[in-house]
Amino acid sequence: MTQADNDGLPMQGEQAEAQLTGMHPFVEHGVIIEEAKPDPNAWIERMKVEHHELDKRGMALTAFMRTDKFKELPARDRLLMEVQQRNMAGYYEVLTERIFRAEHPDMAAMADQREAEEHAQHQQDLRKHGEVNGHPV
Repeated sequence: MTQADNDGLPMQGEQAEAQLTGMHPFVEHGVIIEEAKPDPNAWIERMKVEHHELDKRGMALTAFMRTDKFKELPARDRLLMEVQQRNMAGYYEVLTERIFRAEHPDMAAMADQREAEEHAQHQQDLRKHGEVNGHPV
């Protein structure tokens, strides 16, 4: 067991594992004084790690797609890489929003409420014109 850099903080060698697993043991003078407990926000940290890794991979793919080597690939392979790039960008946007919503639940709730009100108003407008959910009644 290693000595903690700061009393009461996760041990240095276990910080990366603690971030990914959400388990944070607390030590004092190199002795565990409290058993590891799940971090309720570990899932947010995992999303942030995934977000960062996806960003790096997306940038690498985009850089490759600008090379002569990419241009030499068969057309089908180039097309598949372009589809992959678009899907990665969409996935990145989804993670971005999920992280924002997790870190700012009050703002997310306000946005959800506003969206629900706009949807209700739209449905009411459609009913006035003889439609429900976009279909004639």
